Amino acid sequence: MYTLLLATDGSDNSLSAARKTLKMVEGRRNIKIYVLSVYKFGLILGGEAMLANITRDEITQMAIKEAQNALDKVMAVFENTNVAIETMVKEGETAQVIVETAIAVNADQIVMGTRGMGDIKGMLMGSVSRKVISLSQCPVLLVK
Repeated sequence: MYTLLLATDGSDNSLSAARKTLKMVEGRRNIKIYVLSVYKFGLILGGEAMLANITRDEITQMAIKEAQNALDKVMAVFENTNVAIETMVKEGETAQVIVETAIAVNADQIVMGTRGMGDIKGMLMGSVSRKVISLSQCPVLLVK
């Protein structure tokens, strides 16, 4: 079985990656796609959450909901297909979680968008895609 890990954050480029993945697997058999959305505690809302007196659990639930929304957008791309798909929401440093998940599911390839929701953060700290390429043990396809 050929296994793909499709990482998404709900951005336009991650949706392009989903469409590219669908084109890659159309007509093929023995394909499994894992769709992963990663959230990082505190990334959503940040200081505003403290001002609004929102609890840690509420922030976590909001982050999980945002990650699930990203998965839902991608799953719409795969509607009415017979592709085996499993979705996952995980917490942590995005690039590290993507690579660890690829290893855990024995992915043959990672597919992801070139730029996600964190463009400004990416400029300051290095892009997620660059980190994934650096850390990954399998091929990585970046899609614009």
